[in-house]
Amino acid sequence: MAASRPAVALSLLCSLFLLCPFSSASAITLPSDSHKVSLTLYYESLCPYSANFIVNYLGKLFEDDLLSIVDLRLVPWGNAKLKGNDTFACQHGPGECLLNTIEACAIDAWPQLNDHFPFIYCVETLVYELKYLEWESCYGKLGLDSKPISDCYSNGLGLKKITTDKTGLFVCLEDIILIFRGLNYNMQLKLMPLNLLINMCLGLLWMDSHFMRTMKTI
Repeated sequence: MAASRPAVALSLLCSLFLLCPFSSASAITLPSDSHKVSLTLYYESLCPYSANFIVNYLGKLFEDDLLSIVDLRLVPWGNAKLKGNDTFACQHGPGECLLNTIEACAIDAWPQLNDHFPFIYCVETLVYELKYLEWESCYGKLGLDSKPISDCYSNGLGLKKITTDKTGLFVCLEDIILIFRGLNYNMQLKLMPLNLLINMCLGLLWMDSHFMRTMKTI
């Protein structure tokens, strides 16, 4: 069955994942609880642009209560390359491979976004401040038990976790890869507020659902 025109428009127009500083998003509403904007972020733990995006932009999802309308998924893989013997190489060296795996383990240990994002945010803040060697201090700052992460890292689960979601497409430039409705887009920074993008996408979601309801009455 062919996709409806509003659905096609939604997929096309929401390719505009472009950022600049945020404004309030309190006026955003949804036609129903079932409609959320699904976003998947592929990033590199030591890429300065990834760290900047997570620390200065992505955290606003929590501050502005945008999580009520956004289904966010984080994938700390980025431009890593699989090699033989279950090993991989990362664009920013072994330290990035370590932190990619640690952050993947955090996602596995604490599956809920509200549980693992504070840890990832803490680590990426240290990356942003050029203090990433102090990443283990995040356990103490957040009152977290380090054992689930160390066990995950030691038994190879973290490696399995991140290679499952590999892309091999992301390069650490001034862009970020986001996935919307199964389509993947490069997002240039500094041009459009994330909440404006979400407003646009939600409007199109409403048009899509309204169109389908109208068709059922004809």
